[in-house]
Amino acid sequence: MTPTESRRTPRAERGYSLVEVLVSAGVLGGVLLSISTMFIAGTQSVRSGRDLTRATTIANSAVEDVLTLPYELVYAMTGADRTAETSQWTSDDPIPSLSGNMDDVLLMTEMLESWREQVQTELGDGLLTYRVDGIVRLPSESDDGLEAYNQSTFLRVTVTVAWTESRGRRRHVVFEALVT
Repeated sequence: MTPTESRRTPRAERGYSLVEVLVSAGVLGGVLLSISTMFIAGTQSVRSGRDLTRATTIANSAVEDVLTLPYELVYAMTGADRTAETSQWTSDDPIPSLSGNMDDVLLMTEMLESWREQVQTELGDGLLTYRVDGIVRLPSESDDGLEAYNQSTFLRVTVTVAWTESRGRRRHVVFEALVT
């Protein structure tokens, strides 16, 4: 047996070459990078979905609140008079001058303050817009159907909740209801 033959390690026991280790490390790094990117995108999607659910809940709750009110209080909540065709209030506006008996004014004020608090608590920079249109007939392309509240057949209530996502994208949900 020659001296070189006795010093050779069998192929099965030699291990990996430097090139093999570097290629494996590169593949592993690429896979881990891809997985971490998916986790980040997933987290953003969950956050976006959470905000959408919160906004939808707030808008739906506001519409349900309005549907419990008598006809006259639905438009009175914006501080509008009976001759207005359309009126709105947003959660960053002060509470309007409300008219009616003391119990009605207290009820409307509590609703508006509750909506404002929900938006600030749940969405931070969010904004709720409560809009009421007096409608006599269904709108068409040539006729908007709007009429003063004291002449209207029904009221269209539109509640819009808008907010900005963490990536800067502006989002909103809109709920509408007709009040007769």
